Amino acid sequence: MLSCRSKFKEENTRKVKKAILRRISETSPLVSIIIPSHNNKNELLNTLSSMFKNTSGFFEVIVVAAACSDGTEEEVTRLFPNVNLILSGDTGYGESSNIGASYAKGEYLVFLEDDMEVKAGWLNELLSSGKTIGKFGSIGSIVHYPHASISVIGGRFNLRRFPCPANCVSTESAPFKGVFEVDYLPAPLINSEIFYGMGGFDPKFFYLYDDSDLGFRLKKKGYRNFCVASSQIITSPPKAKGKPKMRFFETRNRIRFIIKNHAFTDMLKILFLNFIWFPFSAISYVKRKQVAFLKAEIAAIGWNLFHLGETLDARNLAKMRLESR
Repeated sequence: MLSCRSKFKEENTRKVKKAILRRISETSPLVSIIIPSHNNKNELLNTLSSMFKNTSGFFEVIVVAAACSDGTEEEVTRLFPNVNLILSGDTGYGESSNIGASYAKGEYLVFLEDDMEVKAGWLNELLSSGKTIGKFGSIGSIVHYPHASISVIGGRFNLRRFPCPANCVSTESAPFKGVFEVDYLPAPLINSEIFYGMGGFDPKFFYLYDDSDLGFRLKKKGYRNFCVASSQIITSPPKAKGKPKMRFFETRNRIRFIIKNHAFTDMLKILFLNFIWFPFSAISYVKRKQVAFLKAEIAAIGWNLFHLGETLDARNLAKMRLESR
């Protein structure tokens, strides 16, 4: 019978084209740091530079290059020969993260984006806080934009249970200290066996809501998620922010998130409220001459109707995993 880890690898490595694995020690690392990337070579190299400069302890780094055509493979191999490099097809953040996790050897997994710059001591702060807490689902850093405002201090689900940042304030006025509980995290550290047991990230989200969905499922399983104020990461603002493409993924994944994760009666109520509001939103788009955004939302609704059967299957599978020990 396949172990949880072996089964996870079997299910998540079908799109791998090439795996360049480095054996740095006969002993398994404590932490595997996994970084998905797609044609973002320069920022990825900055991320790796900060990683090796500001991270101590026994860890491995796994980069999953998804359909990269910008020289990522050559530059990572040349500048960072100790990095494990996995080449995959056109996979999104969640699926790429699952691929990286399939090759990981660490007791803990950390998932970062390819435009994140870690600050000194970030990983040790997470590990030491995790030991103090004891049992946890995931634990993560405070993430800032370069101009020092806080991007994400973990995340909360609002009154209708949609993911949203827990806060976004200037660093100087931020009262956040120590360790505090959140609903989900953008760059989580998680025990590998818990991650495999949860089925990893949902690859269908592709872009946005991956971390929210995982955090939601962890909480439903009875785990708690924490943010550590003394662990710091710098990130870039989303490149697609304010564009129709991002609106498509926001709307598409919000609907999928609702259908997949909510109790049936709550799901119907929330979807009803969303669709009641849609005509007013459509009129607003037309008045502001933002027809491209309206088309993006219509396309997102159409995607969910077309994939409804698959989403319901994912809902049932998630329920089975939650009910299993």
